[in-house]
Amino acid sequence: LQPVRQQFRHGRQHLLGADANDVSQAVLIKLVERMSTFEYNGSRSFRAYLKTLTHYAVCDSVKAHIKPGQGAGGSDIIKTIESVEARDDLARLLEDQFDHELMSEAMRRVSNRVEPHTWRAFELLTIDGLSGSEVVDRLEMKVATVFVSKSKVLKMLREEVALLEQI
Repeated sequence: LQPVRQQFRHGRQHLLGADANDVSQAVLIKLVERMSTFEYNGSRSFRAYLKTLTHYAVCDSVKAHIKPGQGAGGSDIIKTIESVEARDDLARLLEDQFDHELMSEAMRRVSNRVEPHTWRAFELLTIDGLSGSEVVDRLEMKVATVFVSKSKVLKMLREEVALLEQI
């Protein structure tokens, strides 16, 4: 959750450092608590569930910063923090991190199932952005084999991501 910890945008304000950490940790704690009783329901989106948890974590954080006896009306900062845009921004950051971790796990699993030269061809073409001819020269493979390797790995990655999303 590194991007969340560094900076969390609240409309025109920014939540930095410890406050961003507190909100992201609250979301993670709620996830951990609920995962033991979580039952997958294909008709509901995990991302929507995550967004709801994020919403409540932000609301809890806002309430924690209100001091007893402090006036509740007219505070622009409270309105800003409670804004839909702020909650959506944190939810988007958490979703991006979730997607990144999901892809990393899928890539780890697929790389363990394919031949090293197949993975390397995919990696050089897709991740490193080399041209087909550069990959052919570097790996001493046929052009067709390089592109078949890329296609094979991409297909396996799509399938692995789909499996991981069902967990």
